[in-house]
Amino acid sequence: MTKSLENSAGESAKASKIMKDNFAGAMDELLGTMESIGIQVSDVMTPAIRDLTEWLSEMGEKFLV
Repeated sequence: MTKSLENSAGESAKASKIMKDNFAGAMDELLGTMESIGIQVSDVMTPAIRDLTEWLSEMGEKFLV
């Protein structure tokens, strides 16, 4: 069994590459990239959006009173 496993070196990587070399694989890669970008953007934008939300709430309270 060990010998069989040793002789299969790289076969799973080849199979994975073949399975991903199509439209579905390209879409999975694109969606993963978009998710990573979204996380990075949200990390940067969240404090600014929070500040804007608080400022708008304060302005709303001033006009309602």
